[in-house]
Amino acid sequence: MENARKDQQGVAGSVLALSRNIGFTVGLSLSTSLLYTGMSIKANRTITTYPFGHDDWFIFGMHFTYLIAAIIMLLVVVMLVWLMHHRKKIAK
Repeated sequence: MENARKDQQGVAGSVLALSRNIGFTVGLSLSTSLLYTGMSIKANRTITTYPFGHDDWFIFGMHFTYLIAAIIMLLVVVMLVWLMHHRKKIAK
């Protein structure tokens, strides 16, 4: 926001809010899909609702979701480190 010109700060704020909302939407959709995929893997059938009486399926689904999220975050960190290293080479 501080890099936007005074007459463009409204647009910059709107783009920031849009990107934040898209991130929330995609993140929630992806994590919910991963949760039900994990539960389906554990149950050996398609799960579309909470599996009452099978809390272990839900716990497995949560662990599956967090594992995939951790892998995605690790990949992002690796890409960020690579990008920072690559930018230092260009600046020299």
